[in-house]
Amino acid sequence: MKDDKIQVCNPSILEYILGYMSIAIFFLHCYYKIQSRQLIFMLNPCHVVNLIQGYLLINKNETRQRLVYIGVMNTLFSPWIAIAFPVTCGLTGFLEVPMFWVEHYLAALINPLVLSL
Repeated sequence: MKDDKIQVCNPSILEYILGYMSIAIFFLHCYYKIQSRQLIFMLNPCHVVNLIQGYLLINKNETRQRLVYIGVMNTLFSPWIAIAFPVTCGLTGFLEVPMFWVEHYLAALINPLVLSL
């Protein structure tokens, strides 16, 4: 039986860009929620998925990252649910509605990239 080792590789430029973009969007949404006194909504799966995907994209492809991805796999449908059934009535901040769409499309479209790592 052959000892199959998984190759550890550094993230590409695209992965860094998308990863830091996901993290920046997460913190921007934290700012919006603090301003509107609705910080509890940062626990929604979409926000958490965005932060974790950013973490996975900017770190090396190692066993720890694979375990994190396995742990978050059950919430990867949440950006698609938010796209299909958007609730934007409480979003009143400057550019908060466009950022809602950017966050959810980014989280939904990064899934295949993270899966291919």
